[in-house]
Amino acid sequence: MPSLAELYAEALRTRPLQTKAAIGFIGAAASNIVAQAPKTQCTAQKGRGGTRGSFQWAICFLFALHNSPPLSHFWYAFLERVPRLSKSPILKVILDNVIWRPFLLLYSFVCFGILMGRTPKEIMAELRAKFVSSYVTGNARHPSPGTRSSCAAAP
Repeated sequence: MPSLAELYAEALRTRPLQTKAAIGFIGAAASNIVAQAPKTQCTAQKGRGGTRGSFQWAICFLFALHNSPPLSHFWYAFLERVPRLSKSPILKVILDNVIWRPFLLLYSFVCFGILMGRTPKEIMAELRAKFVSSYVTGNARHPSPGTRSSCAAAP
């Protein structure tokens, strides 16, 4: 019987986008459940449990659904196809941080706003209030993986 790693490798080879979407969904759902578990337990202990806790779990799964499309797959495939970029990891990191990260952040704000039942006006207000600080904080706390690998590969 093939191992889980072998099954995963075969799925990536035969159906890469579907496999990445499924893994992205599972990862996003699991991380949100872990992040929400202490808050849900705390809410339930204070006697406010039931409905709010169920709502939070539903939001975890909806959030995972909105994060599951393998959008980055297309972005990184594009970067690899551009000859000038394939030889310059630093340029790829710069483009990733200047173009792709803001797009994903915008996508997250809009999708999460829709999932939370906000109006377009409320979503725009939240974008104006939080987008820049979220982008700056995200880059400071979680630099692009390309930055770390490029720095590690430098002599």
